Amino acid sequence: MTQPIAKIIILLSLSLSILFLETGCSTLKNKLAKESKKGSEQGTKPTTKTAGPSTPKFMLPALNDAQQKQALEAKRDYRKALEFLKDGKNKRALTMLKSITSRYPKLSGPWINQGIIHINLNRLPEAEKTFNKALSIYPDNPYALNMLGIVHRELGQFEKAKNNYEKALKIDKHYAKAHLNLGILADLYLRDLPLALKHFKRYQALQKTKEKRVSGWIKDIKRRIKANKA
Repeated sequence: MTQPIAKIIILLSLSLSILFLETGCSTLKNKLAKESKKGSEQGTKPTTKTAGPSTPKFMLPALNDAQQKQALEAKRDYRKALEFLKDGKNKRALTMLKSITSRYPKLSGPWINQGIIHINLNRLPEAEKTFNKALSIYPDNPYALNMLGIVHRELGQFEKAKNNYEKALKIDKHYAKAHLNLGILADLYLRDLPLALKHFKRYQALQKTKEKRVSGWIKDIKRRIKANKA
């Protein structure tokens, strides 16, 4: 994983993670659809990127009393850990997040941010474990599912990645980054052009302003589908 992508993942995780902690289910944020694609046609073929969590539209479940109490108690330490993460102090952030999860086991957000750090440090098996832990606390978290999909893709487990993206979209069909990641997975790794086209189109439909690079990918996929039928 490249440094720019790692930085994007960190920054995209901040605001949402704080928000979810305060509402009871903090999570990472945009590990950013860091999925681009490799290809010879610059600007037309995607280069390898993957999209972490953009803000989905689904409603988080109400917190029970125990979760509310833990969220309030952990708030200050969690903010500090996220500041360390933002500043690239991964080891200090990881130490604090581990402390938080040991004291406040009912919160999923600190587990997700640990996963982000493991991705930054290229520790994919550890990232997989921590995202799964977050999902054991809150199974219907589309952010965690999207991130787990990214990890599975990087590990070469493409069907697992697909399943996780699809689960995220079943929870929130408007989750743009999951559409983008699934489109990239389908194009580059599964070689399923119709599936890629479907999700790139859906991603574009959810944007306020169409992304030029994705428009290029859509055009290229249509050309390849047409060529395959010839």
